[in-house]
Amino acid sequence: MCALSCERRPVRNSEAGRSRGYDTNTAANVYRQLNLAHTNADSLAIDAFFVNWNKTILPADSTTINSTRVTREVYAIYKAFFRDHDSLPIDNMGWDGKLHTPRYYVIQDQIDYTCVSYYKGFGMVTKHGIVTSFRPSLLLPQDKILYLTDAYNIGINRFLGIDTAHTEALCLNDSEQDNRVTFMRAYFSIKYGARNKRMWRLCTYPHIGTMIFGDSLDHVLFDFSIISEGGTVTMKKIKGEWVIERVEGRWVE
Repeated sequence: MCALSCERRPVRNSEAGRSRGYDTNTAANVYRQLNLAHTNADSLAIDAFFVNWNKTILPADSTTINSTRVTREVYAIYKAFFRDHDSLPIDNMGWDGKLHTPRYYVIQDQIDYTCVSYYKGFGMVTKHGIVTSFRPSLLLPQDKILYLTDAYNIGINRFLGIDTAHTEALCLNDSEQDNRVTFMRAYFSIKYGARNKRMWRLCTYPHIGTMIFGDSLDHVLFDFSIISEGGTVTMKKIKGEWVIERVEGRWVE
């Protein structure tokens, strides 16, 4: 049930246009900036790349958050989960067996949801959708948060030698690819686990899976993953506030 990678469908123009700070970069431009900074070992250029990303792609505004009731609840649930559960973004486990705090946190950019109606004990899916361009405010310094977009996802993956958009990508040997990953890991976590899927995982853990709502949108169930473990969360809306009822089914890969 938990989707661990940040593989995403394209964002429609109508959806993208509703968000403040919509990414005007192209994947090719993202790739060029990274490749030039890496080739020249230009620390100022790579610093500026991340600062620009942070300042250009901003948190969702109230119009976006309140565009539909489900969207509003998804944002509220996400924030409440991180408020009540000890699972703020913590980066991937390093190869030395220790946790490392990244310079930036990359937030997953979409949340899947399903609405289920129950009748005489049977559940029937009444609606399924995706909250795209997902850009929540969190209890983290805003200048440390990066919101992933198609351009950044494709451009960074291409820089790392992986073609995610069926365009020409670099053919890198393992040594050069590892060198580039190390170059980027100085700024945020990149997970090796997705290499076999031809997609690097760029988002910082925890990752939230599909949210499953009941009829009245006052109960929700979803999986979450942190590094190589995770669990299932049940939350309930009480007096207008989402609270965690239980966390169960903890698993370890």
